[in-house]
Amino acid sequence: MARNFERLLDLATAAKLPPSGAYAMIVDPATSEVVAHAPDARDQHPLQHSTVAAVDAVASRLAAAHGDEPSGGKRKRLTEPSEGESPASSELYLCTGLDVYLIREPCIMYVPATSKEGVGSISNICLMSSFTRRMARCAMALVHSRVRRVIYALPNPTFGGLGGRLAIHHTAALNHHYSVFRVDGTLLERCTSLFSSM
Repeated sequence: MARNFERLLDLATAAKLPPSGAYAMIVDPATSEVVAHAPDARDQHPLQHSTVAAVDAVASRLAAAHGDEPSGGKRKRLTEPSEGESPASSELYLCTGLDVYLIREPCIMYVPATSKEGVGSISNICLMSSFTRRMARCAMALVHSRVRRVIYALPNPTFGGLGGRLAIHHTAALNHHYSVFRVDGTLLERCTSLFSSM
């Protein structure tokens, strides 16, 4: 994990990072191949956080490899299902078994309670408080993509989805869970200095 995190820091250092300091890298742990990486682009669009941009990059890469568009967030298995295997298990999700490396803890997104969205909107389905509705944006995108592990350095006590504000990965009601690790030592120091230099 440490070697891959150093690769993330090298990519983030080479990129011109936005003020958020967020950068994501998705790695296939079986081959150590960097499948996708992305800087935070919320200065261009409010929903283009680095985590979501990296998952989108995986989808684009898979679509290009198969000559088609991604189908509902799932990719088709390259081999036929074995005898007795259910059709549902014959599909894989975008990031099944992949590891995600992040400089910053993935976020939850706040939608104001005064939002004029309809009753069936996603923010109305989310956890409620008297002032805001919490929506797990980046942390939940990793659940939906079926990642194996998330490794990050800098916590986000205000909007963090893996312990800062919520702990999505510990939510029993979800049908997928991933392991979460936080780096320390010299890797954490490098992240802190990278973030503070912006």
